[in-house]
Amino acid sequence: MKTTFVSAFVVSALLVSAPQTALAQEAPPPAHDPSVVDHVFEGAFRIGAMLPGEMSPVNWFHSQVSTAPAFVLDTAWVAHPYFEVGAYGVIAPLSVERTSGSEVIGRGNGALVSGGVAAKGRYAFSEHVLARGGLTLARNYVGYSGKMETSRGGDDFSLSGGGWSVGAVADFVWRASSKLGASAQLGFLSQVGGSADVKGPPTSATGGGHRDFGFSPIVYLTVGPELFL
Repeated sequence: MKTTFVSAFVVSALLVSAPQTALAQEAPPPAHDPSVVDHVFEGAFRIGAMLPGEMSPVNWFHSQVSTAPAFVLDTAWVAHPYFEVGAYGVIAPLSVERTSGSEVIGRGNGALVSGGVAAKGRYAFSEHVLARGGLTLARNYVGYSGKMETSRGGDDFSLSGGGWSVGAVADFVWRASSKLGASAQLGFLSQVGGSADVKGPPTSATGGGHRDFGFSPIVYLTVGPELFL
């Protein structure tokens, strides 16, 4: 009789605890909270391409830059779960064609260097997916040199100058772990005000060697690894 009572008690206890155990095992994971950030620093190095555009000072032959490699260093301090601010830099080697109408009259090479600050909004869609977007303010340096075509005299030409860039960026980030991930950035830079010293034709015929120098937005797309610290 005693054995039967003990067995009944054990069976009842198992029946009572079984639903609770099943509920505990089936409880869903906590929902992702985008207002919680597990790091304060983000840093990325990306490689990609800068699309073609024009970089010409006033009263000079048009200078078209071809598609070029682009290298971006991007760092940020996460000031708020939905906002960050940081520094960035872009370097692109340039291949330049000088044109008169549709005719290529000179060819050269050079570089664009741009560095400044970026302010971005940010939103974490999950533990692994993050999006950012914002504005940039930077200082540009542009330099290139080359030769006119033989039919145009074969003279040397050069440009060296810079100015202020106002641009925008959009980042798409995948986090493989809490410390490491990868990101892609679509952005553009411009030159809203600046100047350049120029040499070579048609410098002497069009007002001397110091010119106003600005250019319209030029787009770049880059991808690379990113750290979260």
